[in-house]
Amino acid sequence: MEADPCPAYAWLREHAPVHRTTLPSGVEAWLVTRYADARQALVPTINRPTLPA
Repeated sequence: MEADPCPAYAWLREHAPVHRTTLPSGVEAWLVTRYADARQALVPTINRPTLPA
């Protein structure tokens, strides 16, 4: 990780706010960089489509 990750996160928020990444442990994960997107992903809603595995 860079000494100052802020520019990288700013770029992600602008260009790829929901980004698939690989953690140092090798586990794949989704990085969600905007509050509204994270809230939408985490708050249960009725009739939400199922996300692919």
